[in-house]
Amino acid sequence: MFIPRLCSTVVLLALFGASIFLNNLIGRSIFVLLALFLSFFVTKELCAMLRNIGMETFLYPLCIFNTALAGCIFLFYNSKYQLLAFCLMLAILPILALLFLLGVKNSEMKLKKLFHTFAAFFLFIIPIFFIINIYIYGRQLIVSEEKYSFNILFLFFILATKTGDIGAYVTGTLSNKLLPGGNHKMIPSISPGKSYEGAAGGLFFTILLCLFFHWKTGFVVSVTSAVVTGILFFFGGMAGDLAESALKRACKVKDSGHTIPGIGGIYDLVDSPMMTAPIFYILLILEQNFNLEFFRI
Repeated sequence: MFIPRLCSTVVLLALFGASIFLNNLIGRSIFVLLALFLSFFVTKELCAMLRNIGMETFLYPLCIFNTALAGCIFLFYNSKYQLLAFCLMLAILPILALLFLLGVKNSEMKLKKLFHTFAAFFLFIIPIFFIINIYIYGRQLIVSEEKYSFNILFLFFILATKTGDIGAYVTGTLSNKLLPGGNHKMIPSISPGKSYEGAAGGLFFTILLCLFFHWKTGFVVSVTSAVVTGILFFFGGMAGDLAESALKRACKVKDSGHTIPGIGGIYDLVDSPMMTAPIFYILLILEQNFNLEFFRI
């Protein structure tokens, strides 16, 4: 298990690194493929978990639709047809659903399957939309700002999210071994591994990372911005992690899937970013429209 996990980790880090630091067609193409891969398989894993408790969905039509919608974001971004294309894609789904109702008649099973499909669609496509837009906006900064030679926006987003996860895991594990009687569990009914000591460590390291981006790169404009951003990222990421844990427990599964050899499911990797992406996007909107300074963009 260790060798497949190590190989998968190295490959994923290499692909993400290339998409962030290669300011060319290769880097952009790698991220597009990763985003399409994410859109398809995270939807597939969710539908599989729901099926485990009898909540059937239209699996592959939904996977294909979500992947096509993600592709349209790249295809029409910064185009005058962007809003039109996105609205048309969103409009297709309810039109198809309403037409499908014509054939449902008295089929309770098909009706439940339709609404389960809608729930799965809205649960995941919006966070994926934000993740993709953060990457694209970061690519635009490379062109507009000479001081950025790589996608610093997306790099910060990933690091600020994952630092909290790693910091909480390391601190929680050490405190459980060093403290008499172990650490203090937060919500054992949802996630037995989460502890108050781990949360404190994760919060500390996330704020420290944001301060690093302030002191060393100037990307975060002030100490206050770094602290506020660190708090929002950590608690947002922890909420995403706990939400996935609650979903897996409700669906009676240990892992979201087995898509990546040695690691598990895609959703297990992106549960935190899917929660922090909307939070980060809100901060960017507040900065652009209300003269609030969080990042130097």
